[in-house]
Amino acid sequence: MTRRLLLMRHAKSTPAKPGMSDHERPLEEKGVDDASAAGKKLHKHGYEPDIVLCSDSTRTLETWAQIKERFDKDTPFIKSAKLYEASVSAYRNMIISKGENAKTILLIGHNPTIEQFVATFSKERTEVKPADTVVLEVKASDWEAALDMAGSLKLAEIIRC
Repeated sequence: MTRRLLLMRHAKSTPAKPGMSDHERPLEEKGVDDASAAGKKLHKHGYEPDIVLCSDSTRTLETWAQIKERFDKDTPFIKSAKLYEASVSAYRNMIISKGENAKTILLIGHNPTIEQFVATFSKERTEVKPADTVVLEVKASDWEAALDMAGSLKLAEIIRC
């Protein structure tokens, strides 16, 4: 079975204001517009996720709020602090433990982890800007098998906003 992993970097966020943590930074107006456009592009390409894994930061949650309006169904959604300031192995573990038998997973997270994940599992180096989505594909029986070896996923495309 072909499995598809959509790694999306959150849309453009505001700089931190005095007393505001990085975790609390919201999207700026351009970020809201870009996230909405990204949702339209994902839908147009037929990339309907079976599950969404999302960092619990304000900017990733606001990115998902704009994107989810573009899909036809109520997609299972998991927000997790484990995806904020996370390592590549944390992303891998979350995909395996929560993705189960999902054919298409959308993970909304942060750089540099997204770029590092792509480099590790596809052997491709790419710049991922805010609201960009990297589409990785692999033929595998499950996500553990898919992520068992570095370089196993194919970079299918990058949807840029």
